[in-house]
Amino acid sequence: MIKYLSGAAFIILIAFSSCQNMDGKENPNTQVFQDSIFNKYSDGGEITVQLQYQTNLYATFWNKSMFNADDASRQNKAYEIAQMALRIYGKDNTLEKIKVIVTKDKQSPQKEVDINLDSLKKAAKIN
Repeated sequence: MIKYLSGAAFIILIAFSSCQNMDGKENPNTQVFQDSIFNKYSDGGEITVQLQYQTNLYATFWNKSMFNADDASRQNKAYEIAQMALRIYGKDNTLEKIKVIVTKDKQSPQKEVDINLDSLKKAAKIN
């Protein structure tokens, strides 16, 4: 009996841990998105992309020129990045929010732009 219970507990543990890993890097679009925004917006700075729960996308830029730009320019770039994400993740994506985070370097303060994708999806007629 203990053998069966320990076997069942092991299977449940494996199933739970695999569910935890079905996020972010598991989605092949995440790497395509990261490469695309790196090619267009990097200016030599580092970029990371993180997909959380298949709904929240975080793009972090270590880029002095984007950090020093005015709020309107940063907002425009964030909208361009959001539109790119919608194209890359496709018509049936589950994205709800994109947050673009900009900083000079890893120790500096951050400037953030949140984009709710509902209105952008409607405007682009994606969903």
